[in-house]
Amino acid sequence: MKPKTQEQAVLIKKVITVLFAFKHTTIGAEMLSDLVACNERTLRKLIEQIREQDLATGYVLVSSDKGYKLTKDANEIEAFLNRYLGAAFTQIKVAKAAKKFLTRQQVDLIQTKLEL
Repeated sequence: MKPKTQEQAVLIKKVITVLFAFKHTTIGAEMLSDLVACNERTLRKLIEQIREQDLATGYVLVSSDKGYKLTKDANEIEAFLNRYLGAAFTQIKVAKAAKKFLTRQQVDLIQTKLEL
């Protein structure tokens, strides 16, 4: 998924620049969004794109309750993945429970979307 607009591409570059400037420190979402000049919802979408496109070359963009950080540290990456995958697993369980209430055709349509 490429940035939808030039403005979004500029914001992504700003996020990466700020994170590299603070790379040994976790930076809170409020502070990061202030430095980048966007709201926190936009920031979360930008973070998602940075992660999906692996734009923080050579680093993993991790997050915690304290904020965001670029790291190569295996322990920090493992902690992030445990939290991230735990949340994903919970969402999958909820989705499976909800699927029981759909018709076969609706389930097939959802499965098709997942394969894209």
